[in-house]
Amino acid sequence: MNYPVWALTTAGGGLLIALMAVFHVYIAHFAVGGGLFLVLLEKKAYARQSDELLGYLKRHARFFLLLTMVLGGITGVGIWFTIALLNPAATSSLIHTFVFGWATEWVCFVGEIIALFIYYYTFGKMRPAQHLRIGWLYFIFAWLSLFLIKGQPGLLNFPAAIHGWHANYLTDRGTEACYRCHPSRPGGPTRCLRGIHAATMDCTHCHGTLEDHALSLLKGEKIAGKLGAERLMRHIEPRMVATLDQINARTPWINEPDCLNCHVDFKRPDPATANAFNQWTSGPEALYRIRHDQTKSMMCEACHGSTHAVYPATNILDAQRDNIQPLQYQGNNRSIGRKNCRLCHTKARTGVGHHPLPATAGF
Repeated sequence: MNYPVWALTTAGGGLLIALMAVFHVYIAHFAVGGGLFLVLLEKKAYARQSDELLGYLKRHARFFLLLTMVLGGITGVGIWFTIALLNPAATSSLIHTFVFGWATEWVCFVGEIIALFIYYYTFGKMRPAQHLRIGWLYFIFAWLSLFLIKGQPGLLNFPAAIHGWHANYLTDRGTEACYRCHPSRPGGPTRCLRGIHAATMDCTHCHGTLEDHALSLLKGEKIAGKLGAERLMRHIEPRMVATLDQINARTPWINEPDCLNCHVDFKRPDPATANAFNQWTSGPEALYRIRHDQTKSMMCEACHGSTHAVYPATNILDAQRDNIQPLQYQGNNRSIGRKNCRLCHTKARTGVGHHPLPATAGF
């Protein structure tokens, strides 16, 4: 399991975040388009000198205020509340790392709130031209807020951009470069890499050094036609392979290191030579956290633990905190059913197993 954990029985944390975020983003888009609608309709009402249109506009502005400021605000805070419950350490890192980005967006959001409140509560109390200026101010702030918070399709994806930029400055730092942002430092508060692999391996054994990691991402963006990739790649030299041509391009979160790169035929590799870098999973279905056994009935994580806390894991907060499941069912902190199929299968079974178990596997 990943610590800290907010246990959800029916819907996972990711689904809860998605539902909250989709609802919030829908309202956010309505806030931008609706803001433009307000000022354009007001201009039309003044041009026609229509009290009927102005009356409708004031009623609509009240609904608009309640929807965007109240419901939009509640769901926005709801996203932060949910992610903070699910992973407070990651949320803290997110805020501290991108504090100026969030601050800029929040300034625009505060501008939205002030402008919309003034716009609604000054209907009929300001000269038309001044009131329209307040409406335009709301629309501009709303558009800027949305522009700052969303990704730009024509730009580099975030992992490629941030790793590529830092790789130009944090050269030859090894794992220290990873520790500056990721919660993987051995003595850190989270220590995300705390499984059995941490005893003999570090981030670079699977993901490569910062330079190689960045180049694999940027190369994928370059193939996709993103112009900024070439500029960031220009001064980065690979460390784990001889030339850039040997780096295999990848898409973040989809093409990740494959466990079977090292565990060939499910055997335990030599820790001194084990290296999974530059051999990526072909798609989402091959990711360790999603992959199933060869019977398609069990997920790898069900027996081996989560990606960076593979059994036996050592948690800095409590040595056995991540090993509760194997300790509960088999009395040790190794992989579930290690050399003991009867732990789950009460009757002897023949035929295809979850995966081959060579005598030297050591699982």
